[in-house]
Amino acid sequence: MAFEHLNRAQIDELAIMLEGEFPEFVRTFIAHSDDLITSLMKQLLEKDNDAFIIGVHSLKGSCRNIGAELLANNCLEIELLARKESISSVDPELPTIHQEFLRLKKILIELARI
Repeated sequence: MAFEHLNRAQIDELAIMLEGEFPEFVRTFIAHSDDLITSLMKQLLEKDNDAFIIGVHSLKGSCRNIGAELLANNCLEIELLARKESISSVDPELPTIHQEFLRLKKILIELARI
């Protein structure tokens, strides 16, 4: 399994701590993140800079909570770019975020056996 996408110690600790609720935790993270990414794409198209920054910041925090450091760092880069130059400089497809989320989702589904 590709753990460069996920902090192995952190995800193992979460799985132990949450025990039988770990699969639901993963499902919730995936659904919430998927919704956030869809919203971010919409906010980019609507040029809603403030909502975009709040959304990408929220996604970054969720990723850090589950140990998805690579995705969190991708979010941080885009958040800083949006804060500095406005969202017009951000690709509306969010390729780095979207692709990393798809990789992470696959790994998390395997880990949580859902």
